[in-house]
Amino acid sequence: MNERIKSSLSSEYKIFGEKSLKPIKEYAPSNSVIDEVADIFVRSARANGKTLKKEDAQLIVQDIVKNVELDPQTFSPIFRFEASDIAKDKALITKNIAENITGGGKFKPDKKGGLIQTKSDLAAFKSLFGEFKNANSIIANVTTDLAEIASRDRFYNVVKQGSDDLIKKGEIGIVYPTYNSARKAFGLDAEIVDASRGLQLPQKLGEQAYTVPINGMFTTKEIADGLIRGAANTMGSITKT
Repeated sequence: MNERIKSSLSSEYKIFGEKSLKPIKEYAPSNSVIDEVADIFVRSARANGKTLKKEDAQLIVQDIVKNVELDPQTFSPIFRFEASDIAKDKALITKNIAENITGGGKFKPDKKGGLIQTKSDLAAFKSLFGEFKNANSIIANVTTDLAEIASRDRFYNVVKQGSDDLIKKGEIGIVYPTYNSARKAFGLDAEIVDASRGLQLPQKLGEQAYTVPINGMFTTKEIADGLIRGAANTMGSITKT
């Protein structure tokens, strides 16, 4: 986990302005870096049985530079690009480079046919976005984020335990392990969170480093919104010990 924190929270990217999730207009990666990333797209297309010209790949990269965003949960760049045959059911693929770093801080390639296959691929994208290490902010960032994560974790566990206690008493709980159990408890008129994923509450670390205890469980959308607001108040009385 320590390596994951060092590799994610201590990384910053020149492409984003201070405290901004959007790229700044003044940022311009070098032509050599654009070419290197374009080659990755050409190779990925070939691996999926498609032909992509180098100049078209360069246009894709330039579009990514204009539209990349900083994921507020992982603090890593997230971008979209046209799907290849392997994901033809999707018009666009959303890619977060945090997916290529495990909880131990090690490189993790995308699945077969995916975009990032090697450490050098990941390094190329990091260079494209202007990754740098801000030594002055590492300690402050890690300390602050660990404190926030610990506070949220206490909050989530209070919710889970409270829900379990209510259910044991024969009352309606807050969260349930399955969609069907939530539907049965809240009734047919209740709007339950997405059946395919369940709760997906925000977090600053990738799931390999920390998993929200109630993510994947089921509740109403109204309660889910309340949980998000409650988690945002990490230093509220309910999270203090």
